[in-house]
Amino acid sequence: DDELMGDPGTETLQAIHAMKRETIIMRRAVWPLREVVSGLDRSESKLVRKATSIFIRDLYDHTIQVADTVDTY
Repeated sequence: DDELMGDPGTETLQAIHAMKRETIIMRRAVWPLREVVSGLDRSESKLVRKATSIFIRDLYDHTIQVADTVDTY
């Protein structure tokens, strides 16, 4: 923190840039997954049993949490 407020070095700036890139990649991976899982949850396919839909809703909740966490950073 002190280094960022003062005079950040090249290594620090590169590390920040790398983290930002990773965050963007994570967002691009998670966002479409959210839509797919939501579609499965709303699906009335006979391939998805009622017991399975509980797990799909749980997966959707976790996907939303990850997406929100990524958006926070």
